[in-house]
Amino acid sequence: RGGEEPGDGDGDAPGEDETSVNGRPNVAGGTDGAEVHRRRLRRRDLRQAVVMVEVWKGVVKSNKLVSVDAHGAIRRALAPFNVDSVLFRMHPSKSLDIDAAFQVASVHNKFVRVVEDGSRKNVSSTFSAALSGIPIDATYLKYALPSAAVRPPLQASIVIGGPSSSSSPSASSDAAPRQLLVCIPYAVDPELAPAIPSLVDVSFTLSFPPDVVALVKTSHPAEWCPIQSKVQWALGALEAGTHGVVRAIVSFKNADRRQLNETIERVSKDIKATILFSGYPGRSYSGLAFDLGDLGDLGDLGDLGDLGEAGTHVPPDQGAEAVDSTEALGDPSCDQFFAGHVRTFGELQLSV
Repeated sequence: RGGEEPGDGDGDAPGEDETSVNGRPNVAGGTDGAEVHRRRLRRRDLRQAVVMVEVWKGVVKSNKLVSVDAHGAIRRALAPFNVDSVLFRMHPSKSLDIDAAFQVASVHNKFVRVVEDGSRKNVSSTFSAALSGIPIDATYLKYALPSAAVRPPLQASIVIGGPSSSSSPSASSDAAPRQLLVCIPYAVDPELAPAIPSLVDVSFTLSFPPDVVALVKTSHPAEWCPIQSKVQWALGALEAGTHGVVRAIVSFKNADRRQLNETIERVSKDIKATILFSGYPGRSYSGLAFDLGDLGDLGDLGDLGDLGEAGTHVPPDQGAEAVDSTEALGDPSCDQFFAGHVRTFGELQLSV
């Protein structure tokens, strides 16, 4: 994640021998190089100023996924210098359920206005989003994602006393009578690919009741916080279809052998885990994507005589082709929209 974002390289601009781009004259050869560079930097600033964020949250109890909350938003992130507003437009996904949910998305009336109503022309609607005079974390547009239409990116559960293997901590060979083996088997959805090739920044946190147990060993390198009684694993990136198990063995402090079973039963009920992760940069869970337009570059917006006020519904978007939000910033010498930045996050809460 530390490298350049897709499309930020100098190879985005067409060659000098090209005569047109998207049917428009290619003025790159006649445009001052410093001006093209300025526009490219401005587009990078705008991509950091307005982002699309999708969040998936799940709750697992007794090895069952009992609840899911999935939603998305177009939000302001940073404040570019000397830019008061930016245009954006959404592109539909391949799921009719997601597109139907997006049609009733909520638009913030104070921060956004409809510049062009795409429903009349069966194309993407265009919005103007304010960048000045609003909170830094303002939400322009938000939408709910139906849980049935978005597969869980990652599934996991808490297992007490197993599973185990000969190469890992096991209940039979390593766990003494006053010790407890706790496992978290996990699996990344194989159908995330190719849209989302991997999950990144994956971390597992296993929590025990305070002042009851001490960590003995783990199957993967982990950090132990004795004050909070938490074990944390940082697994980094996990490719789609990856599955595995993290394990921890803990010992009981001052546990009387005669009351050990009662202690284990009581502690087991209070064991919890949290898994945090991010999606591959530039890709959404839903398949939705969005473009940004710089008002400083877009001189011809078509017939804008009918400026609509921002309402509570987004017009349907049936005609536009879905775009890959990792595409290039485009040729900054041409008047056109360019792909916006997409970020995804996930959280899974586990209990026995």
